[in-house]
Amino acid sequence: MTDRDLAARLVARLTGSADHPCFTGAPLDLSTLDAHTLGTVWPALRRAEHDIMLRDHAYDDPRAEFARWLRGQIDALGLVPLVDADAALELFRDIPPGGWKRALEDLPCLDALPSPALQAELARIAGEPEDGEPRAKSAYGAYALDWFAGRRDFSARRDAYAQALADSPFRLRELDVLPELGPAALLALAATNDGYFAPKRLWLDFGDPAVTLAEDAAYVAFARDALTEAARLVAALHAGAVPYEADRAFTTDDAQVVARAARVAAYRDEAWLRPLIGPLLTGVCVAPTTAKTVPSQSLAIALGHAVETIPTPESVAAFALDAPATRAAAASLAADPARQRDLETERRQRLNRLSALPLGVMARHRKHVLSLVFAEPVAQGKITIDDRHVHVGAWSVHCATGRVTRDGEPVDAPLEPPPSPLRAVPWLPYDEALLQRIVDVVAHLLE
Repeated sequence: MTDRDLAARLVARLTGSADHPCFTGAPLDLSTLDAHTLGTVWPALRRAEHDIMLRDHAYDDPRAEFARWLRGQIDALGLVPLVDADAALELFRDIPPGGWKRALEDLPCLDALPSPALQAELARIAGEPEDGEPRAKSAYGAYALDWFAGRRDFSARRDAYAQALADSPFRLRELDVLPELGPAALLALAATNDGYFAPKRLWLDFGDPAVTLAEDAAYVAFARDALTEAARLVAALHAGAVPYEADRAFTTDDAQVVARAARVAAYRDEAWLRPLIGPLLTGVCVAPTTAKTVPSQSLAIALGHAVETIPTPESVAAFALDAPATRAAAASLAADPARQRDLETERRQRLNRLSALPLGVMARHRKHVLSLVFAEPVAQGKITIDDRHVHVGAWSVHCATGRVTRDGEPVDAPLEPPPSPLRAVPWLPYDEALLQRIVDVVAHLLE
């Protein structure tokens, strides 16, 4: 069967009617399906998914059944469609004005930049507000659609969104850099939930826009400026130069921008990030006064997500659980009953998450973090890290259990156990108490 024949049969299944609901024809062999052939079929598949399944809720329609089957096969084959100019016009003409979400989902499938005819369709779609979304949430999508529609004057967009984001200075700064970004970076931001990022959990696969943004020079420059300004603001807060207000140092929108900038820098392993990240992390987690509050809970959590996603030696060190400031803050919160209830709930949820993970997965996480923490000794040949152990001379420390051996024989750890159990940081997916123990033992063996 030729590619053209296969595409025609797939389109017929997605658009035609079956003789009987239980008989839709002989099974199709998709072994020869490639990206360009799939691009030819893509408009019909998207139409079936939207019109039949989402709009009409006709889940028992044979076309809907076939669309679900085909989507599963595409995912299993790992195919991404490449949509040519003719198929792109058919695809985007199906999208009504304001259908930004559908348009943004399909723009990465284009095999070339839009033709003038397609730009006109995109301008039509972008001409109406995004379906069901508040104005401020549409900023990234609006800039991306305008770029692909051939519009390069973003001043009107900027003025409109600046009003909605007036209380978030870092988001305002980011608006100014959006016109300088390339199409891949704009689409990466538009694919997020208004820029909000959830870390990649071990059983999910969320994309991080910072991976793409790290390749865009304009955004990298912005990331450095944003992190430098955020660190300066936190330092001024702790120095008393700026009045302290609980949880008011950064808005939730600004927290996402700053954390995204940190991830961009971490992915690039930028040297300028190293002196900034530690003071910034600890500064937003601890109040400059004896108040039982923090300067910015939003940024503390967002930076925690950044450390989980792409840890660096400096960011991991900033989360050291025996840091005096952290201990003092924890002691001040210990008597708060509401906080205690929240911590207990967090701990139970975290244990549930951990219980669902294979031990080997957590061990691999520890191995990755250990390779970052001890990067210098590894480079000097003082430490080697294999699939199971950290080796320091004749000593070995197991990454999954923390057990210490010498010349292959179990021995007692050369450290006294801590006076109280170490508390885990709730947004990290591995057992930090054991990780901290392994780090302490290896550091002692290096002395």
